[in-house]
Amino acid sequence: MWVKEKIVRKSKGNILLELVAGLFILSIIGLLAFNLAISSNKYLQNEKEERETYECFHAVVNEIRYNLDKEKFKSKAVSNKVKIPYHKNLLEELRNKDLLDIAYSEESNFLLIEFSDERKEFVIRLEGGEKVLEQKVRGNL
Repeated sequence: MWVKEKIVRKSKGNILLELVAGLFILSIIGLLAFNLAISSNKYLQNEKEERETYECFHAVVNEIRYNLDKEKFKSKAVSNKVKIPYHKNLLEELRNKDLLDIAYSEESNFLLIEFSDERKEFVIRLEGGEKVLEQKVRGNL
């Protein structure tokens, strides 16, 4: 009652084709994982930059709302407007200096602070690049 099993051998060509197909599938999976990692890194970087921009913008808004003196603003303003450079170190500078003491330089991004006498409010505008943020604030007038 011994049953002989027939052993089927694959030819060397079939093994080679399976190996190439397997490597192709693995390389596609690796490429997709690599592209996913790069795109998620770019997304996280953009999120971080947006968060820092909004944080800085709202720090300036709060500085105007609670600490800015109208007379000092009027003395520094040219036609009721003051430009403040927007850069990565602006939050650190706000901790050490007054808002109006930050020196303006020709930057591509800047905060434009404008005072309207008839409405008795400040308009803060962050301009530069493709982002434009704007907020109206009633300061301590």
